[in-house]
Amino acid sequence: MKIVFPRDADLFMLLWKHKILTTRAIWLGAFQQTSLKTCYERLLKLKKSSYIRRIPISDSGYAWSLSINGFQILKDQLPELKVPGYGSESPLHDLFIPLAAYSQHWPNLPAGISFLTEEEIKRFPLEYLPNWYPMDLIRRPDGIWRIQSQSKYYLVAIEIETTLKSALKYETIARQYQDSESIDRVVWFVPTLNFAETILSSFIKRVGSNNFKHDFILLSDLISRGWESNVIVGGDNGNKLTKILNSPLDTASIPGRRLSHLDISLSPHKSVTSKFLSEAAPPDLATYFKSTPFSTFLKFRQSLHTKHRSHI
Repeated sequence: MKIVFPRDADLFMLLWKHKILTTRAIWLGAFQQTSLKTCYERLLKLKKSSYIRRIPISDSGYAWSLSINGFQILKDQLPELKVPGYGSESPLHDLFIPLAAYSQHWPNLPAGISFLTEEEIKRFPLEYLPNWYPMDLIRRPDGIWRIQSQSKYYLVAIEIETTLKSALKYETIARQYQDSESIDRVVWFVPTLNFAETILSSFIKRVGSNNFKHDFILLSDLISRGWESNVIVGGDNGNKLTKILNSPLDTASIPGRRLSHLDISLSPHKSVTSKFLSEAAPPDLATYFKSTPFSTFLKFRQSLHTKHRSHI
């Protein structure tokens, strides 16, 4: 099959950087000049020729990733990689990262904000990373925002946590972030308030509460509200993510676009559930999520209304 550049090249690069994307997210990221139906048909042809793979997300949901053939073509467009590779080891986890990183702005970001993906950090040689990359950071986060504020910039690491690690592991992570003078904040997206409190206690035990860098946001609020989510635990407790990013949502953002990453219907142009995430209307979250693997991250929202405790 003939590879059509630059469109296919844009698709391969998008999939490589973000590991795994839904059909709707790919359409917005690389096929906006065509219809959603045309995008889907092109993805099927690329799959048939073994350039991309279809990744099951649930019994009826799918997303897309590069295959070895697609990666081999893309390698010609990349510098020699420090760690060759591609694809997702944790699809459900990785689908949340662009949602957190871009919110309603996908596939672009507001002026003054850029984002470096975990895949770029892991695989590019240091000389190909931007000059603002934090050389003093040992930990590799799920991504890093660079935020321009007047004549200065600051760095915010992003962490998506869907399973708890050991207390000792979190103590090590706390020390790694605290030792990095380059990283100004770390935003954690977690399923429950208990997750946040458990991680927080390990962090405080290791580095104390002075100059505390970490903020925690519920994944359910990220899904429902994007960058309008509130910090539930941390130094910016009660503030919205938009304040941390110094970027209020404006007319450049499109509310329905935030959930393009979670539209796991393979062919959204003819999907019954996909219509609940249309850009043209407020998303019908209650109807959509109860039949998807993301429902787990929605049911814990009530926990905030039943706990009234003071946090850092």
